[in-house]
Parts: sequence; C-alpha cells; structure tokens
Amino acid sequence: MAYETLNKCIGCSSDEIHSVPGTEGFSKCGRCGLIFDNPRPSAVAIREFYSREGQYDGWLDEIAERDDLWNRRLKKIMAIPTHRGALLDVGAGIGQFLHHASQVFEDVTGTEISSSAIDIAKKRYGLNLVDGNLEDTFFLEKRFNIITAFHVLEHVPFPGKFLDKCLSLLEEGGVLILAVPNDVDSFWARLRRIFRIFGSKKYSKYTSLGLPMLTLDDSTEEVHLSHFTKKSLSTLLSDRGFEVEHLSLDPFFVSKGSRLFRHKLIYRICGLIDLFSGINLYETLWAVARKPAT
Repeated sequence: MAYETLNKCIGCSSDEIHSVPGTEGFSKCGRCGLIFDNPRPSAVAIREFYSREGQYDGWLDEIAERDDLWNRRLKKIMAIPTHRGALLDVGAGIGQFLHHASQVFEDVTGTEISSSAIDIAKKRYGLNLVDGNLEDTFFLEKRFNIITAFHVLEHVPFPGKFLDKCLSLLEEGGVLILAVPNDVDSFWARLRRIFRIFGSKKYSKYTSLGLPMLTLDDSTEEVHLSHFTKKSLSTLLSDRGFEVEHLSLDPFFVSKGSRLFRHKLIYRICGLIDLFSGINLYETLWAVARKPAT
C-alpha cells in the first residue's frame, strides 16, 4: 500500500509541524494545533477502502436506529436561524440524511466518493449523488444556504482546502455544520491513555494520544487522517474565514433499548459538563460556522 509523507500542516499549510512525543505516525502543527497522521495512506488507497463491497452493510442493518440519529441532527439544524433553501451534504453515504432533509429544505444535493454508497442511495432513496471529492466538484453558479459534513472532515486529505471550498459554495450568511470525532479529548481517549500507561494489552495498539495506528485492513472501520480538539477545530474554521457561532456535542449514537437509554444519559451528562466547564468529554464535536456577509 502506498504511503505519503507530509512536510506541511494539512489544515493551515504551516511548515511548523513536529512529531507528537511518544507516538509514531502522528504530527502536530505548532501554529493551529491540528494533529494528523503522518505518513498516511494515499488518496487512491483510501477511496478503494471505502468502495469495498459490503462496506455499508452495517448501516443497512441499523436503518431504524440511524433514522433516529438523522432526525436528532436535523432537529439541531432546524434550530439554527438561516434560510431553508438549498442544502449540500458532503459525504452523504447512502443518502439517509438527505432523504430526511428533503422534507424540510427546498433543494438538496449530496456528494460521495464511495461507489457502493452511491448505488445504495439511488436504489433506496432515488437520490443521484455527485460522485467525487468536494474539492474537485463543480456546481456552476449554484450556491447553498447550508452545507453539512457529518464525520467527513477527519477523512479529507486537506481540511483547510476543504473548508475553502465550502466557503466558496455558501451564500453570504450561509451556514456550515460539521460533526467530527472528539478523538483526543474525549473521556474514552483519556481512559485509553491511562490503560496504555499501565500496560493493558487491549490498548497496546494505541499511541500515547489514545489514538490507534492507521491501517487499511479488516480491523479498520474508519480512516481518520485528522484528529480535532475544540480549540484546533475553532482555529481552523476562523483561519479559513468563517465566524464560529457554536461548538457543542454531536448527538451521535446508533443504538436501541437499554443501550439507547445509556447513550442518551451519557450525552446529557457530557453536555452539562461542556456547558459549565467548556470541556467536551463526549465522543464527538459539533460546530456551526457562518460565512460573513459583506
């Protein structure tokens, strides 16, 4: 498998990057604070990974639970003051969110790099997703009121360029909504770091950051190239010209029964901790940023 080594930050393009102490394969930017895999698999290898047959079987087995997830997210979006005109969902997967969003937005569009996901979106929801990376996609003169990217930013090769493209596609006053894993600061990441210190075999594959080493084999479900904190995500958005309006928790849990109750309880407890201390211990981050009106 082909790997590439980076000599600049993939967020802000600064050359002030250094290896993270106690880890192999991770760099941190001295300017914006972004942590990212370095070296990392090539873009071609990653695209092939996400286009594997059966990659989205788990999603299809959890349709009802994921319907609940998308409705929770849609409810948060509906509370944001903005025009409900054109919405673009980047990394639309099998199109489940767009299916729900089409009921409240005048026009919905989605992009996706996985050929298997695009096929499912067409067959299941009648959606014609745009095949390709957002950065390489052209929408002529079309502009959007809202752009959503749920657990996408951590996958893209250059988050800074991705955000530049989002800014160019938004109407003035338009809103970008991001959800990313809280890979570094979550309670579970902190716990993994502690267990690793005490020599737990279960966590031996994790680094001193509590992050796993990246491989493209059957043991890997997701390919995260960037690892955000509240501070680094906010810094990156501001640097790219956005006004950050809100940072909170993404209501990301796909479960039912007693597990659903437990996840809701954890989500609410972490929400209260974040509200009163500014520390997000939950597994995910939610960001709302707006394109300034000139």
